[in-house]
Amino acid sequence: MCQFSRYVKQRAICRCRVEKQQVNERRDFEIARKMSTILASTRVWLPFTISDLKSRAPPMTTAVLLIAHGSRRTEANHDLVIVADQLKAQSNYSIIVPCYLEIAEPSIPDGARQCVESGADHVLMMPYFLSAGSHVTRDLERFRNKASAEFESVKFDLCPPLGLHPLMLQIVKDRLSESGDS
Repeated sequence: MCQFSRYVKQRAICRCRVEKQQVNERRDFEIARKMSTILASTRVWLPFTISDLKSRAPPMTTAVLLIAHGSRRTEANHDLVIVADQLKAQSNYSIIVPCYLEIAEPSIPDGARQCVESGADHVLMMPYFLSAGSHVTRDLERFRNKASAEFESVKFDLCPPLGLHPLMLQIVKDRLSESGDS
């Protein structure tokens, strides 16, 4: 008898314990869901349903992978670190990792790995780029696909670049007024 079968049998015997036990980790949730499906197909009564398990599932931990191009100038790269720190202070995201497409470290794969190792099961890949050029449309999508393949249990979503957001016009106007000409 395989270990999973023994686990399923033990859980079927201890129905009352399963009902009282909270499923605190996604791994436990997945095992319980599989167990419910297997036992349901063998017509064994369980004191819970798939809906019960879904309501007990822990909320997803979402990380932000803040992505800039990268520069040979350390000061330019440090701007992204400052943005990441400010975002962490002003948002509900507990995991925010700055990374770079090229030239600087950490790289996008290293940043994705850092998000996953920090406990994220959902990663928002936020391009700190002004427009959807080839880096955003082609390169970042390629990195998203690679990360999804490497970390199959983690969802990676590529956000749109800063681009034509309504507040960008206000930023441009502010920068123009800072030059002294109004």
